[in-house]
Amino acid sequence: MTKNRLLSWLEGTAAAVSFLMLLSTLTSRGVAGTAAVPVPESVPSVRPAGNKSETSRSSGTTIVEHAAVKPKTDMTLSDLLEDNRALLEVIGVFTAVSVFIGQLQIRWFAHVLSFLFMVLVVVLCVELWTKFPRDTDSFKVMLFQGTLAIAVFFLFLDLFVDYRDIWRYFLFVPIFVAIFYAVLTWFVVPLARKTPVHRNRALLKLAALAVAVVLSYYSLRLAVQIEPSVNRFLDALNKLVSGWSG
Repeated sequence: MTKNRLLSWLEGTAAAVSFLMLLSTLTSRGVAGTAAVPVPESVPSVRPAGNKSETSRSSGTTIVEHAAVKPKTDMTLSDLLEDNRALLEVIGVFTAVSVFIGQLQIRWFAHVLSFLFMVLVVVLCVELWTKFPRDTDSFKVMLFQGTLAIAVFFLFLDLFVDYRDIWRYFLFVPIFVAIFYAVLTWFVVPLARKTPVHRNRALLKLAALAVAVVLSYYSLRLAVQIEPSVNRFLDALNKLVSGWSG
C-alpha cells in the first residue's frame, strides 16, 4: 500500500469518525439547551393526612434542594483513593502487563503490545487526574495531584521518545486528533451553538457531515506537514536522553 493510498484511506476513516463525534457533540449540546424545564418553587406534599412521618428537613424545601448534590470540598486523600480504587487497580494491572509483555521472545510483537498498554496507562492516568477536586484545602491531596501531574507528563514524554520506531510512521495520528479536537472544541461547537442549526435534525446532519469532511481533510493535511519537524525534535530528544543514560 503506497503512502497516498494510505492517506486516502485514513482521510475517509477520519471523516466518518469525525462526523459521528461532531454529530454527537452538537446533538447533546442542542438537547441540553432546549430541554430545560422550569421547576416550580415548591411542590405541595402528597402524603396522606394521617401520615405524619415527614421530617422537618423535607418540609419547606424544594425539589432542586433535594436533588442538589453537595460537592466534597473536604475530601481527604484516603477518600480520594477509596473512590478511585477500581481505576487505580486497572492502572496497576496494565502497567504490570506492559512490563511483562516487553519480555516476550518475539521482539516486534512484544514492542507493539507494550506500546499499546502504555497508551492505555497514560489515558487512565489522565482520567484519574481529572477526578481530583479543584477546590480542595487538603495539602496531601494537592501534593498527590501535583506529583501525579508530573508523573503523567514524563510518562507521556517517554511514550513518544522511547517508541520512536512506531511514532516515526504514525505520529501524524495524535497530531491530527489534537488539531481536530482543538478546532472542534474552540471554534466549531461555540459557533454552532449561536446558530439555529441544532433545531433542525436534517440540517444538523448535513452541516455536521460537511464540517467533519472539511475539518478532517485539512487537519490530516496539516498533521502530515507538521509530522517531520516533530519527528526530528523527538529524535534529537531521544539521542539526548540516551546520552544521559549512557
